[in-house]
Amino acid sequence: MAGGKIRKEKPSRGAAVGSSNHYQGGIQFHKSKGQHILKNPLLVDAIVQKAGINSTDVVLEIGPGTGNLTKKLLEAGKSVIAVELDSRMVLELQRRFQGTPHSNRLKIIQGDVLKCDLPYFDICVANIPYQISSPLTFKLLNHRPLFRCAVIMFQREFAMRLVAQPRDSQYCRLSVNTQLLARVSHLLKVGKNNFRPPPKVDSSVVRIEPRKPAPVVNFKEWDGLVRMCFTRKNKTLGAIFKQKRVLSILEKNYKTLQALQASQGNDNQMATDASSDFKDKVMAVLQQGKYEDKRSSKLAQADFMHLLSLFNQAVVLFTKSYQALSSHDNSASSFKSLCESTPYPDVCFSNSPKPSGPSSSKMFNNVKILIQSLKVAISEANKVFNLLSNITNDNFQEGQMGTIQDCNELYEITISSLNDSLIQLTSTSSLDELTDVSTFLAAAATNTDTCLEELESASGPLKPFLVDAINNAYKPLINSLSLFSKENVYTTKSTKGINWLSKRKYRKHDNNINSITVAKDGSGNFTTIMDAINFAPNRSVDKIIINIKRGVYEEYIAIRKNKHNIILRGEGKVAL
Repeated sequence: MAGGKIRKEKPSRGAAVGSSNHYQGGIQFHKSKGQHILKNPLLVDAIVQKAGINSTDVVLEIGPGTGNLTKKLLEAGKSVIAVELDSRMVLELQRRFQGTPHSNRLKIIQGDVLKCDLPYFDICVANIPYQISSPLTFKLLNHRPLFRCAVIMFQREFAMRLVAQPRDSQYCRLSVNTQLLARVSHLLKVGKNNFRPPPKVDSSVVRIEPRKPAPVVNFKEWDGLVRMCFTRKNKTLGAIFKQKRVLSILEKNYKTLQALQASQGNDNQMATDASSDFKDKVMAVLQQGKYEDKRSSKLAQADFMHLLSLFNQAVVLFTKSYQALSSHDNSASSFKSLCESTPYPDVCFSNSPKPSGPSSSKMFNNVKILIQSLKVAISEANKVFNLLSNITNDNFQEGQMGTIQDCNELYEITISSLNDSLIQLTSTSSLDELTDVSTFLAAAATNTDTCLEELESASGPLKPFLVDAINNAYKPLINSLSLFSKENVYTTKSTKGINWLSKRKYRKHDNNINSITVAKDGSGNFTTIMDAINFAPNRSVDKIIINIKRGVYEEYIAIRKNKHNIILRGEGKVAL
């Protein structure tokens, strides 16, 4: 074969040549889905350390992959909620942690994080697919209640835009919008060789801390202004706002609002000479703030805020906010009256979503406020539970034995009750279909009262902090109960006088009730009450009615927290 060419065999498409970087534990990673697993253990440790996770923190991890970072997060925090889209990765996570001490502290949500309703969390740590960087960032910043911080791996270019300052070449609309809502800092540069398989670009780890309280600004209007300013960021604002396309958009919004207010007989503030030039109106605003010769690439947050206020005072709008303005007075009035009717109006005002546009119905607004109030109650209850977990003999002395153990158990049940209420509210289309929310909320309120009573005889430096935390959790809880009763599903005069299970409820929901009979003489299903309770299914959605026939039952009754919707009903005289 002298003189002939040596023909190299090309590997078949299915061959595994050079594919070792694309597999781990038999799982193939897809670059097209943004699956790049962080393989450097030193970087994993550094990310966890930079996150500043406390032992009481609930950590949200997005895109856990095979669980390299998940393991370290479980070691550092109280629990981890992992959101993963790929079913193969979900199975790998379950396999990896099954039977380990961490298994009961890991909750896996399979789904698209951009479409999921995220639960409460303290810290977010994530190595995300880079194609969802922008929508995920703003989804997190719009999450309520606000989390403490997020430590996220981004593509280097995106990360540098997040942290860019005025006059930086990377300073852009993304920089301005993100920094309005959060403090952003660059933590680590990460080379592409630290991943399996390696991406085509370098990465960076960024820390995002939401501003508390959140800025009071119509974000759609803000973003509309910023977007317009950065269409040509190195041009002067005067040149940008003289463009026909820009003026056409602004004038259309202005005239639509003018016509809308005129039709409602409320056009005084927008009365203008028919011959007035809208372009002159816009230029006058820029000249008033001395922004005509300035460039957006050099404007700070305060400049954009000032400019937006000047435009809005002149009723120059950047989005179709005239819809919000036209109904704002009514919705704001409804929101105000609703919060003022709660036992703690200041808590309602500070935590509820403010009306920002037309609402589909009054009920939708009320439910939205109720859901937000519940989320705050859950957040505050978790803080109480964390405080209770950190009590020692040095900082707290019980007045009566078992106080802390009782409060711990009560708050574990309270958090479960609040979560159950939130699940029912967010998964049911109509409040008329809800049968248990008032019961869950009343149980949580009763647990709080019981814990406070037991703490009265206690002492120690931690006691005032604990009592304050319990009161902070109690206020949104009672507001939630008040807001729920305003929908006329159940009418309650006070939390202590709540009708736990009315005859009307029995009649309405008889089809959902399972009945068990306890009789000492053997004529029922069981001869002891505890046997009947233990027989009842765990976490039942339906009512489990345990009818106890006349007799003397010498037993200690304990209903575990996983036994939901159990009702004990005595027949005649029952002695326990």
